[in-house]
Amino acid sequence: MTLSLYNNKLSGEIPPQLGTCSNLVELWLDGNMLSGTFPEALAYLKNLSSIFLGTNPPFLNSLDAISNVFGDNDISGSVPLAIFKNMNLKSFDVSGNNLTGDITPALEELSKHPNIEWISIEANSFTGILSPSIGNAIALRNLNLGGQNGRGLDGPIPNEVTKLVNLDFFELSSNNLTGEIPPEIGTRMTSLTYLGLAINKLNGNIPSTLGNLVNLKSIYLQDNNLTGEIPASLTSINNLQNLNFGLNIHLTGPIPTDLPKLTALEAILLSNTSMSGPIPEDLGRFMPNLTTIDISDSFFQGTLPVGLCQGNHLKHIIGLGNQLEGAIPSSLSSCKSLIRVRLEDNKFTSIPDGFGSDSSLVYLGLSRNKLTGQLPKALGTNSELTNLDLSENELTGDISILEFSQLAKNLSVLNLAKNKITGKIPKSMGMCKLLFLIDLSYNSLTEAVPLELANLSSLQKLHLQGNNLTGLDPSMYSSWATSLLHLNLAENSWNAPIATETGSLTVLQNLNLSHGGLTGSIPSQLGKLAQLETLDLSHNNLTGEVPHELGELMKSLTIVNISHNRLTGSLPPAWLPLLISNPDCFTGNPDLCLEYNTSTKQCITISLVTKTKLSPKIIVATTLGGALTISTIVAFLFYWFGRTKIPNKKSAPELDNIIVKNLTNSPLPFTFEEIMTATENLNDAYIIGRGGHGVVYKVTSASCSTTIAVKKIESDLDIAKAALVQKSFWSEIETVGNTKHRNLVRLLGFMKWEKVGLLLYEYVSNGDLHSALHGREVVEGVERVGLSWMERLRVARGVACGLAYLHHDYDPPIVHRDVKSSNVLLDDDFEPRISDFGLAKVLLASIVEPWLSSTNVLGTYGYIAPGGFYVIFIILFFVLGLCLER
Repeated sequence: MTLSLYNNKLSGEIPPQLGTCSNLVELWLDGNMLSGTFPEALAYLKNLSSIFLGTNPPFLNSLDAISNVFGDNDISGSVPLAIFKNMNLKSFDVSGNNLTGDITPALEELSKHPNIEWISIEANSFTGILSPSIGNAIALRNLNLGGQNGRGLDGPIPNEVTKLVNLDFFELSSNNLTGEIPPEIGTRMTSLTYLGLAINKLNGNIPSTLGNLVNLKSIYLQDNNLTGEIPASLTSINNLQNLNFGLNIHLTGPIPTDLPKLTALEAILLSNTSMSGPIPEDLGRFMPNLTTIDISDSFFQGTLPVGLCQGNHLKHIIGLGNQLEGAIPSSLSSCKSLIRVRLEDNKFTSIPDGFGSDSSLVYLGLSRNKLTGQLPKALGTNSELTNLDLSENELTGDISILEFSQLAKNLSVLNLAKNKITGKIPKSMGMCKLLFLIDLSYNSLTEAVPLELANLSSLQKLHLQGNNLTGLDPSMYSSWATSLLHLNLAENSWNAPIATETGSLTVLQNLNLSHGGLTGSIPSQLGKLAQLETLDLSHNNLTGEVPHELGELMKSLTIVNISHNRLTGSLPPAWLPLLISNPDCFTGNPDLCLEYNTSTKQCITISLVTKTKLSPKIIVATTLGGALTISTIVAFLFYWFGRTKIPNKKSAPELDNIIVKNLTNSPLPFTFEEIMTATENLNDAYIIGRGGHGVVYKVTSASCSTTIAVKKIESDLDIAKAALVQKSFWSEIETVGNTKHRNLVRLLGFMKWEKVGLLLYEYVSNGDLHSALHGREVVEGVERVGLSWMERLRVARGVACGLAYLHHDYDPPIVHRDVKSSNVLLDDDFEPRISDFGLAKVLLASIVEPWLSSTNVLGTYGYIAPGGFYVIFIILFFVLGLCLER
């Protein structure tokens, strides 16, 4: 008997009464929205041979159009071991649920089944190892043990698994597997059509024996620590369709010369490696099925092959971050199948005529090349285009050559910054109502910004700095009031007052009006910009006082620059920390006061601050010495957070008073009580680090199977004040916790009991970069000091990727403010992981003193990281420091 209810909208728990259906042979409940726990009653069904509770039934897994419309089950808890003792079981599929527990005993039981053919447990939160006994299940055709979010199987791939000679589908991706790929996979498992070992910690060379897998269609080895070159033997797998070896930074050598002979290839993915050399000139020429090539962020040189799109199926060319050069082949102008082209950060010199005019091109990224000549007119006729980025080249011509009436259908990103483009901004640009980013900065555009841009109600970022623009009707601001986040109008010829309507941009985060010839006073309406983080009004002709309404912005404001104007009067008192951290941002205003005495009509001017011994009423930090300022604030923080003690064992916390915030999709690995037990109430013996934000403890489970890092923060904030910041605090915690990048230490959750807060992080095992740089070790009898140049390059690259993600790819952007070697941790594979990002704003959100708000943690004593100033210098700053540090 078969019960088939797959791909419906069933919800609720699986009824335990199913255990009474003694004749049930097959149970199909895939693709529903079931929840609850796995019913142990199913163990009583001795005739049950197939259990499918996953995302979709097996025969639909390859039908993407169908599988995407059905729901996922969400069954949680562990699977009763008794289920696996049913010797009639042939198929077991629970993929895509929320199941937990050690799967090792279950796999050992299943390996005893002589007829088991199908095992699929991927996308759950199981732990354990791949038991060697699995090699006994010789009838297996499908073995899918993929993990999820770094939770999964540990240890090596046992050689015994290669006994599964009938296996067709073999998936071990997204686990924590270590060691080398067994070469016997290529000599014994010749029936394989799919091999997935991606997103693990596998090392060593790619076995040349894999070239014997003549039936293989897909091989996924990306995101490991594989070394060496791609074996030439792989070019004999004539049926190969998908090859992904990307994100193996130690993979070297060229693309195999004979790779173009694999005419069935559809996708070649080799991004983020150390591979180099030219792209084979025949790549694509005899490959009619090729749709995707991704060689980004590697070291490839030379030109793009002329026949790359000869098969007329090529959709994606991703080659950014290499050393490719020359002209983009004219043959690509007739490639109608192209959807996405990303060739940023190379040395291309020209775009062929007609490129993009008659195609499905959606995304074109050619920034930071050496392109010359006129703006490509053909691109302006492509109604499918959503992203057009030609920034940082040497392109010329009038901007009106782009027909924005044709681009209006889909265009959402327009970036032409840092070229030599002339003319006035076309009125027709206002027809592109999906635009959310316009960057025309540093060109030679003239006249006024057209009023038609008011139609762009989705506009989030407008960068027009560095042109010769002369006017902008402030009535447009009302159209952008709830959308515009970044407005940069600097370095133009406005020669007018700051519009009071600027205050209507209620969600604005960054405002730059510097070097614009602005006159008059600063309007008090700017105080309504409650989310403003940076404000630059420098190098204008502004007069009058700084409105004290701007002091209300200190809950969000991190950088202010009002230097080189003619401002008078006193600063808003709440701006004192900004003056302390960035004194140069207030100079050039001879009559600007630090403090104004209304009775004596006297004030202390900014220029005299460093020469005057201030009264006790003025905070000692206004000496502007930098190091003294930072030490004062850091000392205050230690004092503030250090007064509350963790309770001893005799006063165990009441569970009802503990607040827990889980930032993962799985249960937190420890409860508050378990953390207290594992560390003997945060005993100093478990401390593994100290920093400006708190003390870090190593927490290991009783079974030694799970380890995390816990950072303790404390505060004496009273209840009344806490109510003011609670919402902001949790919002910041969630913002930091939602970041996901391989070069960041992940925040798992937060726990609070009374005045004690615990930040739960994943544990990174190899210490910090500072120790690695300054430590000594003996390798093969030779004393080794610090890291090699190649290791430093790898670390610098990883840190750069992590910072770029925080600053540019994550929304909202996060500025670290304390980037240094001791805040970069090294994992098992010595891959860098940035820590402490976002904490400056999170922790100071709990202090409501007006002069010490959530924006003013300055970082390490005697050191101000570049993240607190100009993001553009961060990567250079860190890389130089890393290279020179001894």
